[in-house]
Amino acid sequence: MSLSTKKSIFLIQSSTTKSIGTGFVVYADDQGAYLVTCMHVVEACDKNALEVHGQKAELIKQGLIEEIDLALLYVKGLEDTEALKLCSDAVSEDTLVEIEGFKRHKKNNIKLAKLEKIDGVVKKVSKIYANLKQISTYELSIEKEDSIEQGYSGATVVLKGTNTVIAVATDRERNGKNAYAIPISYLKEIWEDMPEFITCKDAMQEKSKEKKTFLKKLEDQALNTIAGVIVMAVITGFIYDAVKPKESTLPEPTPRNHQAMKITGANNNLTQTINENKKVDNVQTIDINASNNTVKQVINRDTNTKKLCKDGISEYQKTVDELSQELQMAKMLESKKIINRELEETRKQLTAFKKNCN
Repeated sequence: MSLSTKKSIFLIQSSTTKSIGTGFVVYADDQGAYLVTCMHVVEACDKNALEVHGQKAELIKQGLIEEIDLALLYVKGLEDTEALKLCSDAVSEDTLVEIEGFKRHKKNNIKLAKLEKIDGVVKKVSKIYANLKQISTYELSIEKEDSIEQGYSGATVVLKGTNTVIAVATDRERNGKNAYAIPISYLKEIWEDMPEFITCKDAMQEKSKEKKTFLKKLEDQALNTIAGVIVMAVITGFIYDAVKPKESTLPEPTPRNHQAMKITGANNNLTQTINENKKVDNVQTIDINASNNTVKQVINRDTNTKKLCKDGISEYQKTVDELSQELQMAKMLESKKIINRELEETRKQLTAFKKNCN
């Protein structure tokens, strides 16, 4: 279940400099879309030369780079977009996240920009002080062999497995294995009349609902196929009953006291009876072939059922493993309750699914 952001995350460029950054849609009207990025991206690209998807971008709201490094852009003419949901709740250390933004990419000596998603974890929640103002920040640790590169400024930081934004990537260390992000809740301080946030609890419940829908669809497919196999097996039984070898229709031996019957007539009757039996045998041969084809269909359906069952069990187990990991990582009591409830329900569904497949 991949989550597409093609209509939500955009490359920010400059018509006068080579600087780039990332921006994402948080709201749209009939004329265009509102994008959030970092204020230092706006300055690097020159606020009068900002371009998004070939359209001129206008700076609407801004914070101070050393404090709230956020900016709001309006891109008139940017249509067919999808606004991402924002989570205002503070998250704790060890929260699993995904960071998605643009990085420089070179192909056939042509300089391009590539949208890429990488895994990370909130290593620490800390405070920075600027101009007597205290700002919360998330210190991110980048997982695996990935790293944050130039161009990721303004990238979305979302709860893993969702498209719900909890922060905006603002800065990185030289090696790209550690980065910093400002909680998206600070957007409210520079955009007072912004649309309402959703809560992280709502985001988790939405993720759970999407997963349930996917698993239910997979389960219905498997059960429908199993039912089909049962019906075909019953039909096959009926066909066999219809075509199983019939008892001989040859005439009973003639009693000794009725031997007055003409030999010729008896021979003719015998020949006719044998010919009729041959016809019956031919019909049975055709019906048995049809039955064999039906059996083959049952076998093929059975193979499909086994594959669906295998895929379904694998998907349920994957969900159980993911939820178990999220439960270990969760720090907030409310989050733990939600995850634990979902974990127990998924385990029950897995047991029931296995039972239906056996």
